[in-house]
Amino acid sequence: MNNNIIINLCRKIIFIGVTHMSTETSKPSVEANRTYLCTIDSVLPGQSKAGTNKVTFSFIVTAGDAKGAVLREDFYLTTKSQWKIKNLLDAVGMKKLGDRDPASLMNAFSGKQLLIRTKEEAARTADDGTEYDARVRAGQFINAGSQPSAPAAAPSNDEGNVPF
Repeated sequence: MNNNIIINLCRKIIFIGVTHMSTETSKPSVEANRTYLCTIDSVLPGQSKAGTNKVTFSFIVTAGDAKGAVLREDFYLTTKSQWKIKNLLDAVGMKKLGDRDPASLMNAFSGKQLLIRTKEEAARTADDGTEYDARVRAGQFINAGSQPSAPAAAPSNDEGNVPF
């Protein structure tokens, strides 16, 4: 199948999901320092403004008072952030990201359940002067069959075992 067809199909699937969610009168939201049961809704490869390869995951909260809320998290494919990717992979029972074409990512990850422990990220100004508001984001990914533990820490620079 042509890659452009696959990319367009993934975009249509995501667009349909976003259109459906936007019809809700009030969007639920997540709070910092809480744990939410989530399902992976979409996975898309891409690049940052600086050209760093990344994969963007969208998670939907599936239970509780925040049911329906969406969390999006970028995973930069660098050795510096491999701990974060490994934490996600462990939570969904996978060893590697695998092929990074849109269809393969969707097939591998879509619908997988996990727990996400949120944290608050302070407002900041990037090196290029871009200002970012404070936000609630994923701080830890936990296997849905286990209990939350201490937050995942960035390991030492073990560049020999990169999960992507």
